[in-house]
Amino acid sequence: MLLKTELSKRRGFSLPIANGLRSTSVGFAQDRLNRLLGRLFSVALALSGTEVFINVYNQLPELDPFFGPLAALISLLSHLIFILTAWIGNRPEIGQQIHAVVSLVILVTWPIQVSNPESLPLSFQPWIWWVLGPAAIAAGLSMGRLWGSAVLVAMPVIWYFVHSSADGGSATNLRSIQDSLYTFLFSISFTLVLLLLRDQAAKADLAGEQLIQSEANKAAADASERERLRIGALIHDRVLTALIVAGKAKAPAEVNSSRELAKQAISALNAASEFGAQPDTAETSVGSLFKEIRRQFSTSNIEIDEAETSLKALPTNVAQAYLEATRQAVANSLQHAGPTANRIIILRGASSGFKIVVKDDGVGFRPSRVPKSRLGIRVSILERIESVGGKAYIDSRPGGGCSIILSWASQ
Repeated sequence: MLLKTELSKRRGFSLPIANGLRSTSVGFAQDRLNRLLGRLFSVALALSGTEVFINVYNQLPELDPFFGPLAALISLLSHLIFILTAWIGNRPEIGQQIHAVVSLVILVTWPIQVSNPESLPLSFQPWIWWVLGPAAIAAGLSMGRLWGSAVLVAMPVIWYFVHSSADGGSATNLRSIQDSLYTFLFSISFTLVLLLLRDQAAKADLAGEQLIQSEANKAAADASERERLRIGALIHDRVLTALIVAGKAKAPAEVNSSRELAKQAISALNAASEFGAQPDTAETSVGSLFKEIRRQFSTSNIEIDEAETSLKALPTNVAQAYLEATRQAVANSLQHAGPTANRIIILRGASSGFKIVVKDDGVGFRPSRVPKSRLGIRVSILERIESVGGKAYIDSRPGGGCSIILSWASQ
């Protein structure tokens, strides 16, 4: 139930296809891809950063003595933060956002970084040009659809005005448009490819989530069905028996007996069975199960043949199911096999599991002709054993007695 609740909470969030921000909705595949892309991107940025700062060094004579080196130093720090966050910690998008914002600010403030626009050489290309492409990609990956798209468009537009101005080298309109288009197409192409990869990773996470949800639903349905069968068998074994005895009771002793059976049935229902309050992970042993069977039938006229005993661990709910099914098999034999029938309970334990056989030499019957309304065999024996992963088989024919075989193989 806890797993289903947690999954339903997670499904309340939309998977961030174009959002680099980590959240509770980012799955395993997408998280790994984000880390890998961040590290690959940081290596590419380190290589391109070498060219950037070579151009910074060459352009220092044309830059303002204070603002020029300051902008270059801040850009260098943003490069380093980008690289460090990609390799240290689990938030690479922080470094990407810082780098994108710093680069945009440097681009906008470019006019104050130039000392004398009139002294700039022909075909002057501001060093910030080599930063724009990677910075725009970083914005597209880390800032979400709205802000990422805004930066992807803003950078080439601002570059056009900077480059065509005197502070940016007085480039012709054609040259400025070409450079702006190149920046835009370069950044948008890489961003779309990387976001497509992230989208596929998000789909893989969603498919995995849906598979887990499906398995959880199946497990819940199986648990509900097992509980239904267990309670149904309990009602048949205890409650219906008490009602039948009460309906036939006439003498005071029979009335007292029916009252006692009714009390036992109510107690069994409240406890949901002798072992019902214990978790499915609780264990007993095959030997303990056989010992309990011997104890319950030691005062009856039923022979018990126990040739082998196993100390193998056994889930408690399985032991309870086999004990109750054995009781019902004996009850069916006492009720239907005939007053002169001989009965025997055969107990066999082995390393691979165990087998219980309730056998009589009574009148027998055809199992295929037992009405579906008869719950003793169908619910209290067959379905009860199958609900815990065991096998039950009835071997009987008219005049040939009856054997009810209950077997369990280690899971």
